[in-house]
Amino acid sequence: MLLGTEYALLRREFRDREPARRTVATGDFRVLVTLGGGETDGLISSVLGALDHIDAERIHVVVVAGGTREFFEEVTGLAGRLHVAIDVKHHVRDMPSMMTEADIAISGGGSTCWELAFMGVPGLTIIQAENQRLIAERLHAAGILECLGLEAEVREDDIATAIVALLASEERREEMSLRGHALVDGQGAMRVTEELHGIVESR
Repeated sequence: MLLGTEYALLRREFRDREPARRTVATGDFRVLVTLGGGETDGLISSVLGALDHIDAERIHVVVVAGGTREFFEEVTGLAGRLHVAIDVKHHVRDMPSMMTEADIAISGGGSTCWELAFMGVPGLTIIQAENQRLIAERLHAAGILECLGLEAEVREDDIATAIVALLASEERREEMSLRGHALVDGQGAMRVTEELHGIVESR
């Protein structure tokens, strides 16, 4: 059994990336929101509402909207009614570039968390499904991503408070970034492939 973060399976586009040590922003911030697809009256609405409460001149938000074209259009419509600058992108292929440009991220608790750790992006996670709980809670305990809890229990005010606190602490963001780099080195898929080749060759 190939267990542990040394076997974390990152997407193909991360394979040849060598993330550099991040420059910790102190003024204007770029926030990446990646929560997959869903309805705008749910979590994405709460996250964007929370960001709208923050000083709009300090942040620029990029939302990666998965799911259907209809969902993308709904999120775009929601973003257009808010004060904060929001750029909504649909089915992004080059996620490493999105993460490189981000100062913090707001993510679900799935496999994207390993990618954020690898890229050294500090951020917040929200558990959207039970199978995400262990990932989110372990990364929270490791000081890599702050887990805000279950989607159904997280309030807009909680999200806004957590964002403001994270942006206010350069030291904390830098520490989260360094810990993420140390936990995931991006070679998990290659290690799994080598193990599989070894099994085939031994038969």
